[in-house]
Amino acid sequence: MTVFAAALAMGMSAGVTPNFGLEFGYDHGSIRAVEEDVPAELLQEEIDMYKMDGFHVGGNVQLDFMDGPHIPSLIIGLNYQFLNNNLYNTNDDMKKAKEEAVAAFEKLQEEADGKLSDLVLKADLTMHTIQMPIRAQYAYQINSDWRVFAYTGPQLRFHIAMTQSREESMKYDGKKTGAKEMADYISGREKMVEWADGKQASEEYIPNFSKGTAKVITIIDGEKETNEMDIDKDGKDNLMQWFDMSWGFGVGCAWKNLSLNISYDLGMLNLATTNAQKRAKELDKKLYMNSDALAVTVGYRF
Repeated sequence: MTVFAAALAMGMSAGVTPNFGLEFGYDHGSIRAVEEDVPAELLQEEIDMYKMDGFHVGGNVQLDFMDGPHIPSLIIGLNYQFLNNNLYNTNDDMKKAKEEAVAAFEKLQEEADGKLSDLVLKADLTMHTIQMPIRAQYAYQINSDWRVFAYTGPQLRFHIAMTQSREESMKYDGKKTGAKEMADYISGREKMVEWADGKQASEEYIPNFSKGTAKVITIIDGEKETNEMDIDKDGKDNLMQWFDMSWGFGVGCAWKNLSLNISYDLGMLNLATTNAQKRAKELDKKLYMNSDALAVTVGYRF
Protein backbone atom coordinates (compact mmCIF):
# COMPACT_ATOMS: atom_id res chain seq x y z
CA MET A 1 0.00 0.00 0.00
CA THR A 2 2.97 2.33 0.60
CA VAL A 3 3.96 1.92 -3.06
CA PHE A 4 0.42 2.86 -4.15
CA ALA A 5 0.44 5.95 -1.93
CA ALA A 6 3.84 7.03 -3.27
CA ALA A 7 2.67 6.61 -6.86
CA LEU A 8 -0.48 8.64 -6.26
CA ALA A 9 1.51 11.38 -4.51
CA MET A 10 4.05 11.47 -7.34
CA GLY A 11 1.32 11.66 -9.96
CA MET A 12 -0.59 14.44 -8.20
CA SER A 13 2.57 16.48 -7.61
CA ALA A 14 3.31 16.21 -11.34
CA GLY A 15 -0.22 17.27 -12.24
CA VAL A 16 -1.14 13.79 -13.45
CA THR A 17 -4.57 12.33 -12.74
CA PRO A 18 -4.34 8.64 -11.84
CA ASN A 19 -6.83 6.24 -13.38
CA PHE A 20 -7.71 2.79 -12.12
CA GLY A 21 -8.23 -0.58 -13.75
CA LEU A 22 -9.28 -4.16 -13.10
CA GLU A 23 -7.68 -7.22 -14.69
CA PHE A 24 -8.16 -10.95 -14.95
CA GLY A 25 -6.13 -13.52 -16.84
CA TYR A 26 -4.69 -16.96 -17.46
CA ASP A 27 -1.28 -17.83 -15.95
CA HIS A 28 1.20 -20.60 -16.64
CA GLY A 29 3.93 -20.94 -14.02
CA SER A 30 7.17 -22.88 -14.31
CA ILE A 31 10.45 -23.43 -12.50
CA ARG A 32 13.94 -23.14 -13.96
CA ALA A 33 15.96 -25.59 -11.84
CA VAL A 34 19.67 -25.58 -12.65
CA GLU A 35 22.45 -27.26 -10.72
CA GLU A 36 25.94 -26.26 -11.74
CA ASP A 37 27.74 -28.98 -13.77
CA VAL A 38 24.61 -31.19 -13.74
CA PRO A 39 22.64 -31.79 -16.99
CA ALA A 40 19.17 -30.20 -16.86
CA GLU A 41 17.47 -33.52 -17.70
CA LEU A 42 18.48 -34.88 -14.28
CA LEU A 43 16.28 -32.21 -12.71
CA GLN A 44 13.47 -32.70 -15.25
CA GLU A 45 11.10 -34.45 -12.82
CA GLU A 46 11.22 -31.50 -10.43
CA ILE A 47 10.89 -29.04 -13.31
CA ASP A 48 7.80 -30.89 -14.60
CA MET A 49 6.21 -30.87 -11.14
CA TYR A 50 6.16 -27.07 -11.12
CA LYS A 51 4.49 -26.68 -14.53
CA MET A 52 1.31 -25.13 -13.16
CA ASP A 53 -1.73 -23.45 -14.69
CA GLY A 54 -4.17 -21.02 -13.14
CA PHE A 55 -5.30 -17.41 -13.09
CA HIS A 56 -4.69 -14.00 -11.57
CA VAL A 57 -7.18 -11.30 -10.64
CA GLY A 58 -6.63 -7.81 -9.25
CA GLY A 59 -6.41 -4.09 -9.92
CA ASN A 60 -3.94 -1.35 -10.73
CA VAL A 61 -3.37 2.37 -10.86
CA GLN A 62 -1.98 3.98 -14.03
CA LEU A 63 -0.25 7.37 -14.25
CA ASP A 64 -0.06 8.83 -17.79
CA PHE A 65 2.66 11.50 -18.00
CA MET A 66 1.77 12.87 -21.46
CA ASP A 67 -1.28 13.38 -23.67
CA GLY A 68 -1.33 12.80 -27.40
CA PRO A 69 -0.32 9.82 -29.52
CA HIS A 70 2.80 9.01 -27.46
CA ILE A 71 1.94 8.14 -23.86
CA PRO A 72 4.56 7.12 -21.28
CA SER A 73 3.02 5.69 -18.09
CA LEU A 74 3.78 4.11 -14.75
CA ILE A 75 1.48 1.22 -13.74
CA ILE A 76 1.42 -0.31 -10.27
CA GLY A 77 -0.80 -3.31 -9.62
CA LEU A 78 -1.86 -5.65 -6.86
CA ASN A 79 -3.30 -9.08 -7.65
CA TYR A 80 -3.87 -12.60 -6.39
CA GLN A 81 -2.51 -15.55 -8.36
CA PHE A 82 -3.67 -19.17 -8.13
CA LEU A 83 -1.68 -21.96 -9.79
CA ASN A 84 -2.34 -25.71 -9.79
CA ASN A 85 -0.80 -28.88 -11.23
CA ASN A 86 -2.74 -32.16 -11.21
CA LEU A 87 0.26 -34.51 -10.95
CA TYR A 88 -1.74 -37.59 -11.97
CA ASN A 89 -2.30 -35.89 -15.34
CA THR A 90 1.18 -34.41 -15.91
CA ASN A 91 3.69 -36.83 -14.32
CA ASP A 92 4.36 -39.89 -16.51
CA ASP A 93 5.10 -42.23 -13.58
CA MET A 94 1.97 -41.13 -11.73
CA LYS A 95 -0.15 -41.44 -14.89
CA LYS A 96 0.98 -45.06 -15.19
CA ALA A 97 0.38 -45.71 -11.48
CA LYS A 98 -3.14 -44.28 -11.77
CA GLU A 99 -3.96 -46.47 -14.77
CA GLU A 100 -2.77 -49.56 -12.88
CA ALA A 101 -4.72 -48.56 -9.75
CA VAL A 102 -7.93 -47.99 -11.76
CA ALA A 103 -7.55 -51.35 -13.52
CA ALA A 104 -7.00 -53.13 -10.17
CA PHE A 105 -10.00 -51.30 -8.67
CA GLU A 106 -12.29 -52.33 -11.55
CA LYS A 107 -11.24 -55.95 -11.15
CA LEU A 108 -11.89 -55.85 -7.40
CA GLN A 109 -15.22 -54.14 -8.08
CA GLU A 110 -16.40 -57.13 -10.12
CA GLU A 111 -15.38 -59.52 -7.34
CA ALA A 112 -17.05 -57.42 -4.61
CA ASP A 113 -20.55 -57.61 -6.13
CA GLY A 114 -20.73 -53.86 -6.65
CA LYS A 115 -19.88 -52.98 -3.04
CA LEU A 116 -16.76 -51.06 -4.08
CA SER A 117 -17.38 -47.52 -5.41
CA ASP A 118 -16.19 -43.91 -5.56
CA LEU A 119 -12.47 -44.41 -6.23
CA VAL A 120 -10.56 -41.15 -5.66
CA LEU A 121 -6.97 -40.68 -6.88
CA LYS A 122 -5.80 -37.08 -6.57
CA ALA A 123 -2.39 -35.45 -6.34
CA ASP A 124 -2.34 -31.66 -6.65
CA LEU A 125 0.38 -29.07 -6.25
CA THR A 126 -1.20 -25.68 -5.57
CA MET A 127 0.35 -22.22 -5.11
CA HIS A 128 -1.28 -19.03 -3.79
CA THR A 129 0.63 -15.78 -4.39
CA ILE A 130 0.12 -12.04 -3.89
CA GLN A 131 1.82 -10.09 -6.69
CA MET A 132 2.73 -6.42 -7.03
CA PRO A 133 3.84 -5.55 -10.59
CA ILE A 134 5.53 -2.16 -11.16
CA ARG A 135 5.67 -1.46 -14.89
CA ALA A 136 6.97 1.36 -17.09
CA GLN A 137 4.74 1.47 -20.16
CA TYR A 138 4.82 3.18 -23.53
CA ALA A 139 1.56 3.41 -25.52
CA TYR A 140 0.85 4.71 -29.03
CA GLN A 141 -2.66 6.04 -29.67
CA ILE A 142 -3.54 4.92 -33.22
CA ASN A 143 -6.92 6.70 -33.26
CA SER A 144 -9.62 7.72 -30.81
CA ASP A 145 -10.48 4.08 -30.05
CA TRP A 146 -7.37 1.97 -30.57
CA ARG A 147 -3.90 1.99 -29.03
CA VAL A 148 -0.99 -0.44 -28.72
CA PHE A 149 1.47 -0.62 -25.85
CA ALA A 150 4.54 -2.33 -24.45
CA TYR A 151 5.88 -2.42 -20.92
CA THR A 152 8.62 -3.75 -18.67
CA GLY A 153 9.48 -3.71 -15.00
CA PRO A 154 9.82 -5.70 -11.79
CA GLN A 155 7.20 -7.66 -9.91
CA LEU A 156 7.26 -8.39 -6.18
CA ARG A 157 5.80 -11.80 -5.32
CA PHE A 158 4.72 -13.02 -1.87
CA HIS A 159 3.98 -16.76 -1.73
CA ILE A 160 1.19 -17.25 0.81
CA ALA A 161 0.99 -21.04 0.50
CA MET A 162 2.31 -23.86 -1.64
CA THR A 163 0.52 -27.10 -0.85
CA GLN A 164 0.88 -30.62 -2.13
CA SER A 165 -2.28 -32.63 -1.49
CA ARG A 166 -2.70 -36.33 -2.21
CA GLU A 167 -5.76 -38.53 -1.70
CA GLU A 168 -6.29 -42.25 -2.30
CA SER A 169 -9.69 -43.47 -1.15
CA MET A 170 -12.72 -45.57 -2.07
CA LYS A 171 -16.00 -46.72 -0.56
CA TYR A 172 -16.83 -50.27 0.44
CA ASP A 173 -20.49 -50.92 1.07
CA GLY A 174 -21.02 -47.14 1.25
CA LYS A 175 -18.29 -46.60 3.88
CA LYS A 176 -15.21 -44.56 2.95
CA THR A 177 -11.71 -46.03 3.36
CA GLY A 178 -8.38 -44.42 2.54
CA ALA A 179 -6.27 -41.38 3.37
CA LYS A 180 -5.48 -37.82 2.38
CA GLU A 181 -2.18 -36.02 3.04
CA MET A 182 -1.44 -32.30 2.77
CA ALA A 183 1.90 -30.53 3.19
CA ASP A 184 2.59 -26.79 2.83
CA TYR A 185 6.10 -26.10 1.50
CA ILE A 186 5.98 -22.46 2.64
CA SER A 187 4.73 -22.71 6.24
CA GLY A 188 5.64 -26.31 7.06
CA ARG A 189 2.06 -27.21 8.06
CA GLU A 190 1.03 -30.82 7.51
CA LYS A 191 -2.26 -32.68 7.83
CA MET A 192 -3.26 -36.32 7.54
CA VAL A 193 -6.87 -37.48 7.28
CA GLU A 194 -7.77 -41.18 7.37
CA TRP A 195 -11.08 -42.95 6.78
CA ALA A 196 -11.75 -46.49 8.02
CA ASP A 197 -15.22 -48.04 7.70
CA GLY A 198 -16.63 -44.56 7.19
CA LYS A 199 -15.10 -43.15 10.36
CA GLN A 200 -12.68 -40.22 10.09
CA ALA A 201 -9.53 -39.46 12.08
CA SER A 202 -7.11 -36.59 11.49
CA GLU A 203 -3.83 -35.19 12.73
CA GLU A 204 -2.57 -31.68 11.96
CA TYR A 205 0.96 -30.39 12.57
CA ILE A 206 1.43 -26.58 12.87
CA PRO A 207 5.06 -25.51 13.43
CA ASN A 208 6.28 -22.26 14.96
CA PHE A 209 9.96 -22.18 14.00
CA SER A 210 10.69 -18.91 15.80
CA LYS A 211 9.71 -20.56 19.12
CA GLY A 212 10.98 -24.02 18.26
CA THR A 213 7.61 -25.64 19.00
CA ALA A 214 4.77 -27.19 17.06
CA LYS A 215 1.08 -27.63 17.82
CA VAL A 216 -0.32 -31.10 17.09
CA ILE A 217 -4.11 -31.32 16.76
CA THR A 218 -5.63 -34.82 16.74
CA ILE A 219 -9.30 -35.57 16.14
CA ILE A 220 -10.54 -39.16 16.61
CA ASP A 221 -14.23 -40.07 16.71
CA GLY A 222 -15.06 -36.37 17.00
CA GLU A 223 -12.86 -35.88 20.08
CA LYS A 224 -10.21 -33.19 19.70
CA GLU A 225 -6.88 -33.24 21.50
CA THR A 226 -4.20 -30.55 21.24
CA ASN A 227 -0.57 -31.06 22.26
CA GLU A 228 2.66 -29.13 21.86
CA MET A 229 6.06 -30.54 21.00
CA ASP A 230 9.58 -29.21 20.64
CA ILE A 231 10.99 -29.02 17.11
CA ASP A 232 14.27 -28.08 15.45
CA LYS A 233 14.21 -24.36 14.59
CA ASP A 234 16.44 -25.10 11.62
CA GLY A 235 13.60 -27.14 10.13
CA LYS A 236 12.49 -23.97 8.35
CA ASP A 237 15.56 -24.38 6.12
CA ASN A 238 13.74 -27.23 4.38
CA LEU A 239 10.97 -24.86 3.25
CA MET A 240 10.75 -22.96 -0.03
CA GLN A 241 11.48 -19.22 0.10
CA TRP A 242 8.28 -17.19 0.57
CA PHE A 243 9.48 -13.96 -1.13
CA ASP A 244 10.32 -13.73 -4.82
CA MET A 245 10.97 -11.06 -7.42
CA SER A 246 10.71 -11.24 -11.20
CA TRP A 247 11.29 -8.96 -14.19
CA GLY A 248 8.55 -8.88 -16.78
CA PHE A 249 8.03 -7.85 -20.40
CA GLY A 250 4.68 -7.43 -22.09
CA VAL A 251 2.86 -6.16 -25.18
CA GLY A 252 -0.80 -5.55 -25.88
CA CYS A 253 -3.54 -3.57 -27.49
CA ALA A 254 -6.58 -1.70 -26.23
CA TRP A 255 -9.95 -0.72 -27.66
CA LYS A 256 -11.58 2.11 -25.73
CA ASN A 257 -11.52 0.93 -22.07
CA LEU A 258 -10.81 -2.75 -22.79
CA SER A 259 -7.30 -4.17 -23.17
CA LEU A 260 -5.63 -7.49 -23.96
CA ASN A 261 -1.96 -8.19 -23.31
CA ILE A 262 0.54 -11.02 -23.02
CA SER A 263 3.53 -10.94 -20.68
CA TYR A 264 6.39 -13.09 -19.45
CA ASP A 265 8.12 -12.75 -16.08
CA LEU A 266 11.58 -14.15 -15.38
CA GLY A 267 12.27 -15.07 -11.74
CA MET A 268 15.24 -13.21 -10.29
CA LEU A 269 15.61 -14.83 -6.85
CA ASN A 270 16.68 -18.37 -5.92
CA LEU A 271 13.72 -20.23 -4.40
CA ALA A 272 15.66 -23.42 -3.60
CA THR A 273 15.49 -24.35 0.09
CA THR A 274 18.38 -23.25 2.28
CA ASN A 275 19.35 -26.86 3.03
CA ALA A 276 19.29 -27.81 -0.67
CA GLN A 277 21.61 -24.90 -1.43
CA LYS A 278 23.90 -25.96 1.43
CA ARG A 279 24.09 -29.54 0.15
CA ALA A 280 24.97 -28.29 -3.33
CA LYS A 281 27.65 -25.99 -1.86
CA GLU A 282 29.23 -28.91 0.02
CA LEU A 283 29.68 -30.59 -3.38
CA ASP A 284 31.21 -27.38 -4.79
CA LYS A 285 28.07 -26.81 -6.85
CA LYS A 286 25.28 -24.24 -6.94
CA LEU A 287 21.55 -24.96 -7.13
CA TYR A 288 19.17 -22.40 -8.61
CA MET A 289 15.36 -22.54 -8.71
CA ASN A 290 13.76 -19.54 -10.39
CA SER A 291 10.00 -19.09 -10.81
CA ASP A 292 8.83 -17.87 -14.25
CA ALA A 293 5.31 -17.02 -15.39
CA LEU A 294 3.48 -16.51 -18.67
CA ALA A 295 0.26 -14.47 -18.47
CA VAL A 296 -2.53 -13.49 -20.85
CA THR A 297 -4.59 -10.68 -19.35
CA VAL A 298 -7.86 -8.93 -20.08
CA GLY A 299 -8.21 -5.50 -18.48
CA TYR A 300 -10.80 -2.75 -18.05
CA ARG A 301 -9.83 0.85 -17.29
CA PHE A 302 -12.28 3.26 -15.64
